[in-house]
Amino acid sequence: MKRVFFIIAVIILIVTLFKFNQEEYSFKNTPNSSDYSKKTNDSRDISENITLKVPNNFKTINQALDYLKNKRLLNNSTVTISISPGIYHEKEIVFNHPDGERIKIIGSATSGRKPNTNDNVLYPNAASRLNALKRYYRTVIQFEDTAGITTGSASIGYVSDILLVGNKRGNNAHGISINKKGTGLSNGTIKLGNVGVYGFHNAGISIKNGGTILSKKGGLIISDNLDGISVSEGGTVIAEKSIINNNQSVGVNIKYGGSVKINESYIANNGNRGLYILQGGTVVASKANISENSDIGVYILYGGNADLSASNINRNGSHGLEINYGGTANAYNALITNNKKGGITVDYGGEVIAEKAQILHNGDIGIAIAYNGSINAKMAAIDGNASFGVHGIYGGNFNLSKAFVGEKNNIKDKVKVKLKGNAFAYSEKPGNKSGRKNPNGSNGIGKSELVSSSFSPKYNTKGNGNAFIGDPK
Repeated sequence: MKRVFFIIAVIILIVTLFKFNQEEYSFKNTPNSSDYSKKTNDSRDISENITLKVPNNFKTINQALDYLKNKRLLNNSTVTISISPGIYHEKEIVFNHPDGERIKIIGSATSGRKPNTNDNVLYPNAASRLNALKRYYRTVIQFEDTAGITTGSASIGYVSDILLVGNKRGNNAHGISINKKGTGLSNGTIKLGNVGVYGFHNAGISIKNGGTILSKKGGLIISDNLDGISVSEGGTVIAEKSIINNNQSVGVNIKYGGSVKINESYIANNGNRGLYILQGGTVVASKANISENSDIGVYILYGGNADLSASNINRNGSHGLEINYGGTANAYNALITNNKKGGITVDYGGEVIAEKAQILHNGDIGIAIAYNGSINAKMAAIDGNASFGVHGIYGGNFNLSKAFVGEKNNIKDKVKVKLKGNAFAYSEKPGNKSGRKNPNGSNGIGKSELVSSSFSPKYNTKGNGNAFIGDPK
């Protein structure tokens, strides 16, 4: 009989522990009387690698950080704050340790396959996305009306295997932020592994004044915030192989010298623009999927620059790529398709390289250039667009060398290329150095086929702009 009671007691204990790990921590439980929990007033420095466990040694991450507050990490020692599975309610985690680059905050190992919350068939609303993230991340930190993890000049060595959940009512709250207030630049750096950032009132990640986010492993999921990533004033974010989706406004917002690298990432289903780059902001988003954003896929102006090589820019609610006022973009080998309005629009001195790009089946003009905008579309394929394949006015400048402008552009009136008001297009002819200008084509392209380019059919252009055949010089 005693043996039976013993077995029953063990089973009850196991079930209780399992339920405890699955539920939210109310912090009414008393942590174990461990070495660390008894030494909260210990001011001695740390000279060996240690692990602080939450909730076993400390109830909260903030309590663990308080324990470290007056201690230096000597002899290159490291501290790992290890967090058990569960949902934790925290106030803002303000990180300011001078040896923070050797402090790690690590949750429990994730469970199952990472959800692609960009799939709006599987995850049609915010609640379904949050539930999917909570199933995957076994360690969840819930912030109520506050920011998430913030720092100024201090660094954090590594944060991984954690889902940060915000309260959209939290005024001006970011999920992860670096911002040294006052004069001078911040050198704070946070290294991220497999981290989710969901539901913050402001940006999921906000970096300014020289701060840096590095996330080369695992990738991030940044979903259902106001903006996904906001970077300015010398801030830097590297977030490769990440998902930045379903944010209320902009997927990635870069300005005032901010720099972002988001290769092989999804920037999709955001409520406004996918990428918004202005006033010296710089983005490298090669091999990215920028799709189904409610407005423009990529919007660049006032000196912003983007490398979009080999990216898919498709099914956005307005233009796929729009560049104005001195913005520049490299869309080499990009696929720009099925955007509701135009494929590429370049105005007011904007410049685009779209060599070998495919600009297909957009709802209006394939390429539209005006007011000294310029595009190099060598070897590009421009076909199936609802209006003109190529349209230039008031100083628009095209290089269409070896391009193909197909017969399926503008099915209504069969005009494939239209030039007006001193716009001009040219196609280079190899070896032609004669500088010959305007033969047979001064009235638009007229009935001339651009040398080295393929137009189908040949006679599909009109306008009163200038066409150059051969070397435009």
